[in-house]
Amino acid sequence: KEVRKVLNLALRIRKRSNLKIRQPLSTLYLVGPKYIIESSKLMAATIRNEINVKQIEYLDSQESLQLEYLTLDFHKAGQVLRQNLSTVKALLEELSFDQMNYMVGQVKKRKNIDLPGWKEELPYNLFLVKVQPRPNIILERKENIIVALDIKVTEPLEREGWIREILRHCQVLRKDTELNVEDRINLAIITSSTQIRKAIEEYTSFIKDETLAVDIVEHLNDSSQVREISLSVGTVQISLTKA
Repeated sequence: KEVRKVLNLALRIRKRSNLKIRQPLSTLYLVGPKYIIESSKLMAATIRNEINVKQIEYLDSQESLQLEYLTLDFHKAGQVLRQNLSTVKALLEELSFDQMNYMVGQVKKRKNIDLPGWKEELPYNLFLVKVQPRPNIILERKENIIVALDIKVTEPLEREGWIREILRHCQVLRKDTELNVEDRINLAIITSSTQIRKAIEEYTSFIKDETLAVDIVEHLNDSSQVREISLSVGTVQISLTKA
């Protein structure tokens, strides 16, 4: 029951982010009481498979999933900066990650700050420290459970996602051609996309194992059953025949 709550929260994030379950993601983060963490560790393989993530990180709190940043206290800052308020706001937004971290630390210590591009020290009480999720981190919460996914799709993850989509269509095509589950096949995968072709080369052994393909060729088999697949960088045609 506890693990199902974790799965449901993660699936909700995927739905919100419009990410199909076939698209692998790097990390699921889990924050919760000890019994939730322990139950999830026992079922870690199931969670990774159902959510299609490479790893799970168990956290004591959600703080590591958030970034602190500064914003102006417009009531106080407006009285001090007046017509320069928008200029200071723009300079604040231009800070690098490291600069912002340093400035946050200064304000939390109640020290005035030297804002790059501004001519004099600014009083710390003109600023507010706020928090936001780290880039690419999406959170869902239910009761005392927090689940987060890193939704950044790197190039390797995207390539794996293409392959999983191709495999899904291969399985549909096997059913359409009324092949038995144990039948070996000759598989044709045709694409004009260099990126997809490289992904197929990278995953050739995996594709053969998953589809029971004896061979993978780049020309259509003598088959009336052809499926066309639209991927993010191009289209793919597949056909198969019994080996």
